Amino acid sequence: MTGDDCLRLNLFQVLEYVRVLRRIRQRWPGARNLLEFGLETEFAQRPPQGPAERLFRDLLVGRAERDSPGTLAPAPGKEVDDKVRGMLLELVDASANVFESAARVRESWTAEVVAAYPRIETQPVRTFSFLPDCTARTAKIADEAQDLLRQNKIKPERLKMAAVCSVCAESFVKHIDSFFETLKQLGPAKSTA
Repeated sequence: MTGDDCLRLNLFQVLEYVRVLRRIRQRWPGARNLLEFGLETEFAQRPPQGPAERLFRDLLVGRAERDSPGTLAPAPGKEVDDKVRGMLLELVDASANVFESAARVRESWTAEVVAAYPRIETQPVRTFSFLPDCTARTAKIADEAQDLLRQNKIKPERLKMAAVCSVCAESFVKHIDSFFETLKQLGPAKSTA
C-alpha cells in the first residue's frame, strides 16, 4: 500500500497501529485498562529501540500521562515533539480506515517527522509483541476454549473465532449478528450430558 520505502512503511505501521488503538479506546472504554496494561507491559519488557518505535509510544501517551509517575513516560533525554505529535494525531483521527492511513503517508509532512525522529527513514520498526502471529495465538486460545466447553459438556458451537482488521469491520458485524442469532436459537447454556 505504501511501497518499499522504509520511512513510508514505518509511518504507515505506526499511524495505523495508533489509529486502531485510539479507536479501541474510544469505542470500548471498558477495555481501556486492559489495553493500557498491555502497552505498559510491552514498553517495560521491550523498550522502544528506534525512532519509529519511539514515535509509536509518543503518539499513545499524552503530556499529562507522560508527567505522571508510573505511566509511559519518554525515555530520558528523548523528549516528545508535541507539535509533530499533535499533527500526527490529527492525521490519525482524520483517517477512517487503513487505506486513508496509507494515503496520508504520501503527504508532505513526513519531513517534519524525520527532523523530530532522526533515522526513522533508515531503521525499520520491530514487530510489537502484542501484534505478531495473532492468528496462531487466537487458534490456540480457541482450541483451549473448545476443550473447556467439552469438559463442561457445553455445546461447542457456542464459541466462534473470527479475525478483525480495520478493513473487515462490516464482515465482522455480520459474523457477530449471525453468531448472536445462533446463540438465541440455542437458548441458555446447559450441559449436554
